[in-house]
Amino acid sequence: MGPFNRYRFACLVALCGLLLFERPILSQGNMIVEMEPATVRHLAGIVTDPTGAAISQATVEDCDSTFGTIMAVGKTDRKGRFSLPQAKPGTHHYLQVISRGFNLTRIPVIIDRSGKNELRIRLTLGT
Repeated sequence: MGPFNRYRFACLVALCGLLLFERPILSQGNMIVEMEPATVRHLAGIVTDPTGAAISQATVEDCDSTFGTIMAVGKTDRKGRFSLPQAKPGTHHYLQVISRGFNLTRIPVIIDRSGKNELRIRLTLGT
């Protein structure tokens, strides 16, 4: 295989990889990253738009600290509510929230019995 054919093959493999593993993140505008962890009793809450209206069908991913591995996935209901019940007190979680038309949002979360009852996540409009 000549150098030109290797280049064409590498481009084809890269393109197939993008198409096969494309995630909604690729079509989002900016990324919003919360630096301060939220402390809540349960890994549950509500996702809203900038006006406070509920966002239904948003994807909520519980990831590792690098956001490279997804541990659990949930969707918001028509009232914008989600719940990922596997979280145990004293654990750290890294949520990634994705919804069409909004910026990707990442939030570190600590599960603690003294925390808030639920998480409130306000997404910003995509650019």
